[in-house]
Amino acid sequence: LQARTVKREYFALVWGTPYLSGTVDAPMARSQKDRVKMAVTASLTAKPAITHYTRLAQGEMERRPVSLVRCRLETGRTHQIRVHMQHLGFPLVGDTVYGKQHLAPYFPRQALQARRLGLVHPGTGEHVEWTVPLATDFAELIARAGIEEPQDIPDDDADGYVYRTMVNTYNTWWRRKWRNEIATESLPEPAKANADEVDAPKSLDLWAAVNQLPRRQRIAIVLRYFVDLS
Repeated sequence: LQARTVKREYFALVWGTPYLSGTVDAPMARSQKDRVKMAVTASLTAKPAITHYTRLAQGEMERRPVSLVRCRLETGRTHQIRVHMQHLGFPLVGDTVYGKQHLAPYFPRQALQARRLGLVHPGTGEHVEWTVPLATDFAELIARAGIEEPQDIPDDDADGYVYRTMVNTYNTWWRRKWRNEIATESLPEPAKANADEVDAPKSLDLWAAVNQLPRRQRIAIVLRYFVDLS
């Protein structure tokens, strides 16, 4: 991991709804209050710790929102994913050390699942990769939350996944808005007849309009539409 030639990817089920994607760049060290724990800290003993995450799906457990996130490690500190997600305010389901104690009984261990391991083969110099099937208890847990096992997302398509998710969410919002207008009898009869076929207006075809822009500009434009049209 230190040479950045090993790639490790995990799935985690967390309480709450984090952003679609992000990077936690927060140094870690032993907690000064509890030496068994690790903690985000600015102390001189802290070591760099970087976690990239993508929210894959949302669900619900015991009437509380949960999210399935993909975490990709750039560094490999002890308890890094658990500490970083708790630092964001989204502790892992079942985590009795860093999580919410009153919610611990819902799963007998922290909801963390190794998903992919990639490395440069020392003999051939080629990149090799392995995908780990979901553990039975983890698969049952996300199913209980109403979440299907996600399709793997290539690292080079992570930005595209986030963007497509935002566009799909926008399209869903538009369909709901359209149906609400139908319910209030505010649309002409021909429009009502074709309501189920309606997608976002062609003039707001976000993917075609801004696909060539840098990632930050693409997401800023989509977010602007969410604000203006909500």
